[in-house]
Amino acid sequence: MAYNEPAGSTPLFQSSFNSTAGFEDTYRSVQIRADSTAPQSPANCAYVRLPARAREGGCELHYYPGATYQDMYMRIWFRLNSAYQGVQAQDKLFFIRGNNSNGLWGFVGGPTRGGGPFQIIFGHNSNWDNSHIWSADLGLIGYPNKAPGYFYGGQWVLLEGYIKVSTNSTSRDGTVRWWVNGVLCGDYTTANYGSAGLNDWVWTQTWDGNGKVGTVNTVDWEQYVDDLYLSTGGTVTPSPSVPTISSFTPTSGPVGTPITIVGTNFDPSPAGNAITLNGVSCQTLGAVPTQLNTAVPNSGTSGQIRVTTSAGQALSATNFTVTTPSTGGGEGGGTGGGAGTTTYTFTTDFSGTQGPRWYYKMADGTAMTYSTGSQLWSGGQLYQGIWQGGFHPGPSSAARLDFVTPGVGSLHITGTAADADTGGGDGVTFSLKKNGSLLRSTIAIVNGDTTGTAYDETTSVVDGDYISFEVSAGGNNNYDSTILNPVIVYTPQPQQTETITLTLTSLTLVQDTTGVITLSISPTRATDSVVTLSSSGASAVVPATVTIVANASSEEVQILSGTPGTAIVTATLGTSTTTSTIVSTATPAPEDPPAATPALSAYTDFLTVYRWF
Repeated sequence: MAYNEPAGSTPLFQSSFNSTAGFEDTYRSVQIRADSTAPQSPANCAYVRLPARAREGGCELHYYPGATYQDMYMRIWFRLNSAYQGVQAQDKLFFIRGNNSNGLWGFVGGPTRGGGPFQIIFGHNSNWDNSHIWSADLGLIGYPNKAPGYFYGGQWVLLEGYIKVSTNSTSRDGTVRWWVNGVLCGDYTTANYGSAGLNDWVWTQTWDGNGKVGTVNTVDWEQYVDDLYLSTGGTVTPSPSVPTISSFTPTSGPVGTPITIVGTNFDPSPAGNAITLNGVSCQTLGAVPTQLNTAVPNSGTSGQIRVTTSAGQALSATNFTVTTPSTGGGEGGGTGGGAGTTTYTFTTDFSGTQGPRWYYKMADGTAMTYSTGSQLWSGGQLYQGIWQGGFHPGPSSAARLDFVTPGVGSLHITGTAADADTGGGDGVTFSLKKNGSLLRSTIAIVNGDTTGTAYDETTSVVDGDYISFEVSAGGNNNYDSTILNPVIVYTPQPQQTETITLTLTSLTLVQDTTGVITLSISPTRATDSVVTLSSSGASAVVPATVTIVANASSEEVQILSGTPGTAIVTATLGTSTTTSTIVSTATPAPEDPPAATPALSAYTDFLTVYRWF
């Protein structure tokens, strides 16, 4: 995961929490615990607990850098226990404070949320300055304004935060930003914020003392933190704009169908865009700021398309429908290759449009530009281009042709690479790759080799795999026109309908207590299964989703009992649905105290008196 620390920043402090050295533990409540799941320093992390029904408590762990700074960047991993509920108002997490500023990142989602989802927000609980963060001023609120920033208990979450104070007490040039798991969620750049500077970082679990907690924390609340990093003095670049999706084509198709997504503010690097279809990851096959190319993944199901960049998220207004694939060959410009096969021939299929199978690119994946007049795809370097049957590399960037596979099956790839310009030059190299890795040894083509070298490769593929044909210059790119005529025969693998069986256990609980039911899946799956949960009433509170990890057969589900009565919990995965009955019983009334019995000493005193009477 890429971090968002401003360029040129100077490190101030870093702790892996193998101890609390360098910190002031105000309430001496922080423990150092071994945790093998900690993302950066698996040996140890810091831990604090708020006991069930406690009305106050938590921690206050300070780091004082010993100087005052005009800006500060924070990066830290944290985790709540899976049963964490949260108060109605904001739960506290981390402060970056100054002489007249008190900025706080916390979260909301309670009460009795029972594991989430929670949402990171920013607050400013001081009246000492003129921060203008909340809705009473300029419409700026502490909630995310770029992306939701949701998370769940039981998961490690990366929080990054940045504050730059204002130039003076009246200027509106302060900045507050935060990122959740690398995604920009909050971005306020016109704040009038605490011009005296910043000199204190604090981790504080909810510490109330006013009755807000204790009424809702029916279970222990736990927080874990790992790998704190602080820096200052970097150059803050304007934040990128949140992406949008205006349309996508086609609107339906089977597994392997190429999809073109049209919108704005996409990352020009394919790796900078995360695409999902109904929550299932899709491979980014091409990217420009206004268009993305992807394909329906093997486990894809009908639903909305989501694009996530460092600036935020975009969600399609309509669903893409995954259909059952048709059989037979002859798709595209092919001539067929036998029953159930499809043949793709580059010289026949060549067109002025990117996709749906062939993509015309430079070496780094950047799309080339097509000229209708010359019928040539041109790259960004001198002479770099692709035409019908031919390639010419740039001085330092290959001419690259990608073929995106239609689905699960196998490819038979044949062709010849040969010199097309014998006038001079020092030759080229031809590379045949699958998903960026060589399928065979690189072919060197010397000047004058018009016969060329044949290639013949067979490889298995899944949806989203791609084959790259790349021509690179030798010492220079003079006279480097190269003949390529790849032919690809695709043989699909018959798609099997997956039948999944879900089961849930039932449970009886006393009101306002938690329990665990087991969610099972059969057979196990090779990928994570995100199961949707719902409750029919207030007698049971359940998380919105539960993930059964790849190759696992079950997962525990935390249940919080509510109003006395019966609720039906429903679990859904695809077409499979199962239910569980949750019974919440009233809290028993306290029993009458037992009748007092005479003390033994009184009885012996009576006998003594009676003896001497």
